[in-house]
Amino acid sequence: MPIRHGLSGARVWALLDHADRTVRYLKAARSEDAAGDVPGYGTVIGEADRARWARSQGLPAPAVLDAGHDGGWDVMLSAAVPGVPMSELSGAAALSAVAGLADLLASMHHLPIDRCPFRRDLDVLLDGAATAVATGTVRADDFDDVRGDCTPAELLAIAQRDRPATEDLAVCHGDACLPNVLVDPDSGAVTGIVDLGRLGIADRHSDLALAVRSLGDPELNPGYGAAAAGDFLRRYPDRADPRLLEYYQLVDEFF
Repeated sequence: MPIRHGLSGARVWALLDHADRTVRYLKAARSEDAAGDVPGYGTVIGEADRARWARSQGLPAPAVLDAGHDGGWDVMLSAAVPGVPMSELSGAAALSAVAGLADLLASMHHLPIDRCPFRRDLDVLLDGAATAVATGTVRADDFDDVRGDCTPAELLAIAQRDRPATEDLAVCHGDACLPNVLVDPDSGAVTGIVDLGRLGIADRHSDLALAVRSLGDPELNPGYGAAAAGDFLRRYPDRADPRLLEYYQLVDEFF
């Protein structure tokens, strides 16, 4: 059963084994499209490497059963992770999930960065942004409303001009939005993380920025809103810099 055809061009199918009712997921993208949004990121094979690493660190990533190249396609077969996307919750379960998300990201961000072989710091991100602008792959019509009047080139100039002098580096999910966090539908307890193709060492604010944006947009995630975003930041144990949250939301426009 097809699940979705993502923005990256990857396709996902749920495969049901009728003998034991086990569900597995097959993700595939054409090998010719395997460049990713920045070198080594956003690819199916790269995601398999990152999911394996995350699982080895005790994070609730899916088990990768197989990955490789097949007839012009890059493919990954993974076991199902229990739960439903956090974006589907509302009410008391959603409130519990907000706390669970804060705890999950804190535990990830406190992993020793010398264990992580993947980088997604600002050198990597801004190089990728410049390439995206030069090749015309940035969708200005999809910018957040506050940046809707900017061209991609203008936004890149702002990102380069306002680059922070330092980075608070941590192991980051890279796309910490609510659909990528799985939770128990009754309790809201976090059960898994998916879409790990952007995992790597980055400023922790890059995760916090996307989580806050995802929580704070009731049109995308009706069970949440501005109050939920505030609760998330209060639960997260380290202080977040509002200026850096805004900056990393800007940088995400290129990807």
